Amino acid sequence: MENEHLDIDKFTFYDDSIVTSRQVLISHKSTIERNNRIKQINNKKYLGFLTQSGKSTIKKRLTAWLTAIKIYNLSQINTGKFRKHMPIFVTLTLSGKQIDDDKIIKRKLLEPFLKQLRYNNLYTHHFWKAERQKNDNIHFHIVFDKYIDKKELQKRWNSVQKKNGYLDLFEIKFNHLDAPSTHVKGISNMNRATNYVLKYVQKEKNETAIDGRVYTFSKCLALIKPFSIIDKYSDVNTINNFIENLSYNCYTSDFFCVDKVSENNYFQNLPVDIYSDYISYYLNLYKILYPDTSNNEILNAYLKLLKKRSPPEKKIKKT
Repeated sequence: MENEHLDIDKFTFYDDSIVTSRQVLISHKSTIERNNRIKQINNKKYLGFLTQSGKSTIKKRLTAWLTAIKIYNLSQINTGKFRKHMPIFVTLTLSGKQIDDDKIIKRKLLEPFLKQLRYNNLYTHHFWKAERQKNDNIHFHIVFDKYIDKKELQKRWNSVQKKNGYLDLFEIKFNHLDAPSTHVKGISNMNRATNYVLKYVQKEKNETAIDGRVYTFSKCLALIKPFSIIDKYSDVNTINNFIENLSYNCYTSDFFCVDKVSENNYFQNLPVDIYSDYISYYLNLYKILYPDTSNNEILNAYLKLLKKRSPPEKKIKKT
């Protein structure tokens, strides 16, 4: 059976840009094609660097995850309720000279550290990226979806460091174990949260290879992606006009066009039907990622945000 192709435009919405790409919908894929794809995944080797594909994956997953949190939090403004998820950006460093290879550091220090935090319900989902410091030590950038006190993080990270010998020289020199091994920063501006994180995790200058995985997401974040629409179901002219009015710079290629936008929360000015789909998509994603959120909470959040966007009703003057 021959494959049937249908070319359509796809619009993907990021914090600072809208990407228009040409899609080829294939109605049939052979078993051979599927098996080859599975083999590619199973034979995947870690290069030690963040590839262009890896950067794209990180941006897509971070955008979807952090936007879902942002949209739900927007619905909670002026409700008096405590925001359950406020992401933080954490950096972990070694307090002594690295004596183990990168894989061992990740297995004996990073993984137990994350398990401790997760076991104590200090966060739900995370993302980490490994980098090499100028002193040749590995260090980690991590995004957690809940605020965790710096002292708590430092205590737990130093605990696994101590267990693996990375505080021995520090303890001899300073006569205590409270090494300044963690840095914590709250992500207060959720409008540019993804870009803030990417600025740190996509550094390339003089980058040294990492042994094994360079980055990892929680399992639930592995398949998520940002909101997108295709022209098969949408009014293309309306979307193109919307993009044209917002775009201040445009990068084009044979396969896609990236329109940079500077307006924060530009999604609130989307055509009402697309805006409705946008908030519905991210609230449903929030529900999937945080299943303790009730259906009623999601419905109320949707109605509140929809009401906020809908144009006011015109008052009819009495004659």
